[in-house]
Amino acid sequence: MRNLSFTNPVYAYVHMLLFMVCSLPFIGKAELPKHLFSNKSTTNAQIVRTWLFTQSGSMADGNAVVFGLQYSNAVDVWDAMKMTNPGENFGLSRQGYTLAVEARQPVSSDTMFFKMTNLGATNYKLKIVHEGMQSVTNATCELIDHYLNTRTAVSYNDTTYIAVPLTSDPASRAQNRLMLVYKPVGVVVLPVSFLSFDLQNIKDKEVKLNWSVNNEIDINHYSIETSEKGDHFYAIGSMSPSNNQMGAAAYSFQQKIAAGPNHYYRIRAKSKSGKEELTKIIQLSIIEAAASINIFPNPVIDKNVQVNYTSGVPGKVSLQVTDAFGKPIYQQNFIHTTAGTKLQLPLQNSTPAGIYYVRITAEDGSATHQRIVLL
Repeated sequence: MRNLSFTNPVYAYVHMLLFMVCSLPFIGKAELPKHLFSNKSTTNAQIVRTWLFTQSGSMADGNAVVFGLQYSNAVDVWDAMKMTNPGENFGLSRQGYTLAVEARQPVSSDTMFFKMTNLGATNYKLKIVHEGMQSVTNATCELIDHYLNTRTAVSYNDTTYIAVPLTSDPASRAQNRLMLVYKPVGVVVLPVSFLSFDLQNIKDKEVKLNWSVNNEIDINHYSIETSEKGDHFYAIGSMSPSNNQMGAAAYSFQQKIAAGPNHYYRIRAKSKSGKEELTKIIQLSIIEAAASINIFPNPVIDKNVQVNYTSGVPGKVSLQVTDAFGKPIYQQNFIHTTAGTKLQLPLQNSTPAGIYYVRITAEDGSATHQRIVLL
């Protein structure tokens, strides 16, 4: 543990609380961040402490969560990393880290993901104690056991003991078997958490969205959503959950890219109860190929001219043929598609030989031109 200086009695109080939680039976398992006890008030400290006891009644391991407005829900210097030990390990899992002490925002709707490792095939017991949380009325607390498929209410006022039997069944020793869920009164919390979300642009024609989740349970479906401007999203597909038993799962969804240079994507997880969880938004920008004109033959013989126009931007297009001095001799409007457009120019037989220019202007004002020689 790092050397900490406690000249203020408030700091010493917090240190004593967390030391009681994490150090008495297993000193050295958690390295407390060096800034954990700086100038932060602990007058209204709210703490939940959870111990794991063996069948014989010995304390095996434990962890703590401290709630306060001064903390964030991200893993940062206010959280204490857990050191793995040869005996039972009972920590908190968050963002790929295993913690012994976690500092979070005040509780209302939240989930503590316990991580169990190196447990034997025997009966264990949890002891859960809330401190300074007797006045919490906006949220209930319950322990979810995904192996037994049980939900047990946890008191804010009294000590709660919960049996955790382990057998020879590997599923009973799943690391993510247990979690502590706080939920607003009358609201069902969606426990699934998105681990990753990314996309692949496949030759500017298709997009492949990949995402992975953990703690997947009670999911009705995943909705794949897109937007042209990043504000109004609409669904372009949906997928059913593949696990839904509190485990991890990975998904992929492939879709043709709609017209336009910018596309925004996100995934919405919707539970059977109607609760929803969203991923971050990812933008896909399509670099359109520059418009081009191909004229055949050039020089032009017998007044027969074929114009091939390609552009990644569809829409209304104007074609104009001018002489070497910029005087228009022909004009035509047409609708261009991304597949390309072929036009036959009906030049008059009376058009004199010389140098001319074919100019095509897109709806957005961009233009491209090509010189032709009329024999």
